[in-house]
Amino acid sequence: MVKTTGRPVAVKLQAAADGVNSPRKEKILQVAISMFAERGFADVKIRDIATEAGAEAPTIYHYFGNKESLYRFACSACFERASKYALVGISQDRPVEQRLYLYVLHMFESYVNDVDFSKLMQRQLLECSPEELSTHVHKSVSQNFKALENAIVAFRPKKMAARITVALYSLIYGATRLSPLWNSAPELKFAAAATPGELAQFALTLVLPEIEWKAVDRQCRKAEAAKDKIRD
Repeated sequence: MVKTTGRPVAVKLQAAADGVNSPRKEKILQVAISMFAERGFADVKIRDIATEAGAEAPTIYHYFGNKESLYRFACSACFERASKYALVGISQDRPVEQRLYLYVLHMFESYVNDVDFSKLMQRQLLECSPEELSTHVHKSVSQNFKALENAIVAFRPKKMAARITVALYSLIYGATRLSPLWNSAPELKFAAAATPGELAQFALTLVLPEIEWKAVDRQCRKAEAAKDKIRD
């Protein structure tokens, strides 16, 4: 497996299907996300989620309606979690190359550290209907895609920036989801052993080779250290 950084990925789930946020509902939603990610929609029963979450089945039906609705809500919440985490860096008041680097770094961290997100995304790509996938893309990807594209426009023409954005998403998904393959071959284990930061630098070097991304990583770390010092 790809090495993790230990940096927390989770953004608090907004379990507000009925407009009311509660610890019980968040617990049910998190359990549902983990179980759907691990076993898929067909192999998970409402009573399994209820048992694991320490809730009653009628409570789950009250909050989410039915299993199909719970699954859709779980996917949306999980993808929104990763989406918000990716946007944290690119939305900051920093030089554009740092914002771009942090976005790609956070995406790699989500795929590496947030196992539920990574597995659920793969299940969605394999199992969802085009209509369902389009809904998730619209909710969770479109805003991020545009933010990443806008950052790349600082270095490339707009038409090329869109293609580079697609290439980066492809590199992020491919590099992380193929890590079991790299890990199975001794001569390729260096790829599986890479950290999210190393993967981000490698991917960005492929598409924007004129920038020294290792130096950008150091600048980001220095800025974060300065913020931590101020907070302390």
